[in-house]
Amino acid sequence: MLPRTTSRCLGCDSTRWPTLRPGPVARIVAVLVLAASTVGAFGGSGQRASVAGSVSPANDAGVWSGVARRALPRTALGHTVAVSCHNCYQVSGTPPETVTERANKRIDTALWNGADLIEIDVAMIEGTLWATHDDGLAAGTSRPLLHDLLTNDRLRAASAMLFLEVKESDADPVAFAAQLARALAVFPEYAVEGRPLFLRAFNQARRYLDALQSEIARGPLAGHVRYHVLFAASESEHLTHLHELIMALPRSGYTGVELDFRSPNLPTSLALARSLGLMTGVGTLPDSSAFGEVFVAAMREEVDQMTVDYRVDQVRRVIEDRNTVAHASAENVVGSTLVVQQYLDAPVEQRIELGLAGDAAWPGTPNAWFGAEPGVLFGPWLRYPPDGRRALTLSDVDARPNEGFLVSAVVHFGGALSSMAPGQTKAIVNKSENAGFALELYRPAVGAAVVRFGVRQAGGSNYTIHSYPIGGAGSGQGPCAARFTAPLHDDETYRLTGAYDGAGGVFLFIDNRCPDVARPSITGGVAPNDVPIMVGADPPPAAARFFFDGYVQSVDVQWWGNHEVPGDRGNGTYTAPLPVVRYLPIAMPGDHS
Repeated sequence: MLPRTTSRCLGCDSTRWPTLRPGPVARIVAVLVLAASTVGAFGGSGQRASVAGSVSPANDAGVWSGVARRALPRTALGHTVAVSCHNCYQVSGTPPETVTERANKRIDTALWNGADLIEIDVAMIEGTLWATHDDGLAAGTSRPLLHDLLTNDRLRAASAMLFLEVKESDADPVAFAAQLARALAVFPEYAVEGRPLFLRAFNQARRYLDALQSEIARGPLAGHVRYHVLFAASESEHLTHLHELIMALPRSGYTGVELDFRSPNLPTSLALARSLGLMTGVGTLPDSSAFGEVFVAAMREEVDQMTVDYRVDQVRRVIEDRNTVAHASAENVVGSTLVVQQYLDAPVEQRIELGLAGDAAWPGTPNAWFGAEPGVLFGPWLRYPPDGRRALTLSDVDARPNEGFLVSAVVHFGGALSSMAPGQTKAIVNKSENAGFALELYRPAVGAAVVRFGVRQAGGSNYTIHSYPIGGAGSGQGPCAARFTAPLHDDETYRLTGAYDGAGGVFLFIDNRCPDVARPSITGGVAPNDVPIMVGADPPPAAARFFFDGYVQSVDVQWWGNHEVPGDRGNGTYTAPLPVVRYLPIAMPGDHS
């Protein structure tokens, strides 16, 4: 069935996405012969153009260009992702310490653990600026004054940046902007060359950011302040309107957009923002008790900043983990070649020629396709046509001992769901010849079609599978704060993520939410095999099969082990080993001393 879309195909002959800012495509500097024990063949005759090479990881500073902080986390592939401590002033507890002392101690701890951005909310209550998440309560001792947090000597001396979120709702915008600008001018170290100040607000409060832009442009902080707009997940339900708002941001002086990590069609909204040169952020990611490490890992190559309730040093570990088996993104198409990035003891690249017709021995490769109109198909995609027999053949990389895989794919089904025949399988990302993993669509001979993720345990005789009916399931009750219960549709974009860490659940996530269906649990590593990972087909012992038809924007495959660390809960519930004398200006890890 042909894809149902009104977008125009501007790149069916593999044309480069013209408006994208430079991405993390590293240069091949030497040919690397990969060890047969780790990486197998790249495939058959349909992949004759595949090349493996060692590379230096890219340093795509991009939107962080000009920022002096040396400690910004970088993925194994060289992408920079800053970590923001969510509501980094909010505390609970009772005296003897005052709320201000406790709030500053929390900021100190976040700095000690490597927070790149310190988020503080601000509202004006009874003429005074408070650090508060709620503008609707009278001033009192349950919250600190903004001034008393800005005086924190560690924060003032650190290279970490201030992420100031406007929570004002009823004050006059001009009066509020004038008062906040005066307060910030007292502390110029928060907005200087190399250390920008970020002012942020949800879309409903943009009038305050507009007023701040006008006010600050006339003052001493001009040129060192960046303005971001936040959008709630509910705003993505009206995608055309949301994309119109995003497209208007650059000409209104805004430099960044931040979206809820559970938003519908999130990947295309991020792609639109990237195409406009905007900094992209997501929040608020939970800790490992709610699978935060899965969502961090799945999105780490796609955003510039993450706001987290997860302990920031643990988030940094997930971002910086050298565990990338394969990262294939349609944004990394150069001419007619797709650059697949990997980290296999060192950064390497595999280059795949797109648009090959294939032959009797091996499938062809998908075309590069560009959705020009904002919406669910905006941006660059790999198009798998309805006539089938197209696939990307990646490396043969097995799981590490006693571990599993994390597999994440951004897909637009484009008719793949409604065209499923009884007994049919459509492979999305598979390494599943009597071992490995499979992320795929499946319709049994009797019953409804499902999307499913499964792994075959070493020594096991069957795959352990977590599946979700495409017609929706569950009542919304389950172990996650964010649950997915809706039907899947051909005309929407989804992020599908499967994860198994070698001991525990085999998990499937949809749009960074947990499907409310029973999930299996096993223990043991994933069985190895001698077939490659394939995107869009099931790998062959003799011939590929189970072809996918639809669109794939990106695929990320990672080695995946247990990421839960004792004491890794939210940023306000633990204590780091700080010096006894508080608030003494010291150099935090990664700061300039």
